[in-house]
This record gives sequence, structure tokens and C-alpha cells, in this order.
Amino acid sequence: MAITGLALKMRYQLQELAERHGVAAPVPWIEPLLPACDDQAVILSGIAADYSIDLSRQRFRRHALSWLPWQLPPLCRGHDTTKVVGSINTLTWTDQGLHIAATVTDPEAICMSAWSVCATVHDYELRDVGGPGFHAVIRSATLDHVALTDRPCNPRARLQSRAASDCRVL
Repeated sequence: MAITGLALKMRYQLQELAERHGVAAPVPWIEPLLPACDDQAVILSGIAADYSIDLSRQRFRRHALSWLPWQLPPLCRGHDTTKVVGSINTLTWTDQGLHIAATVTDPEAICMSAWSVCATVHDYELRDVGGPGFHAVIRSATLDHVALTDRPCNPRARLQSRAASDCRVL
């Protein structure tokens, strides 16, 4: 999530609930890196975001993320927006979540095995605040970028396929 205004308030409220209910911070999830490829671009696909609660105690409502279909967001390595590593080919809502297919040309990013999304939150609600199952449901957000990572906040946002592209990395 982009840490601005509403997202900052949401994170603060989640932190307060964690302290109130004695919930420890989650253990960081680290995905194993995939084997290195040759100098060929790779098409990666998988679920970039689903509808379940992630390690930051947030979840997206179905179709909560929006983007301009004629201008897909950038694809970055590890949420570093200065490291654009390829291009998103498609973003599609499915029963499992937001499916992504992307052509990746960066040798380090090609080895990453998970996705992560960054979004600007427009609307959310806290749920189950009376117990340790508390979380935030993001009802509306704009997708800022998608990242390839080895430390996803959502352990279910993993690559599902990896295939060689027809183009070569320059």
C-alpha cells in the first residue's frame, strides 16, 4: 500500500488493535529465488492479490483495485519504482483474485517468485476489532504498481507460471 493519508490511518489503527489484543508482528515471509535464466525475457503470471487476509492484516474486497485499462501500472523489482523490470501484459479479475501476466526483462526480477501490489487506499473498514482476528477490508483503491519480490506481504501471491518470451534482453 502507498503510505499516504488514509492508508497511514488504517495502519495506525491496525497497530493499535495488535497491541490491544497482544498479537505479535508476523514473521517475514521469504520466498525462495527461482533458478537464473539466460538472457531471454520471461513471461511470468500468477495471482498478484487475492481476497484473503495478508500478513499486514489487510485484505481486498472483490474488485476493490482499479487502474486505467489503457495505461497499466508499472512493474517494479521489490517496490523500487526506479527499477522498472518489464511490462504488465494483462490484469484480470478471477475467482482467485487479481491475475497478472507480465513480460520481465530484468535478470534479478526474473528469479523472484512472488508478487506484491502497491495501491492508494480510498476506502476501508475495520472488521472483527473485538478479538485477535481483526483486519482491514480495503473497499476501494487505485493500483499504483505491481512488484516482483521475494518478501511478499501476501504469501498466496506467487508465480504460477514462467515461460520464455520471443524477445531477448538487450
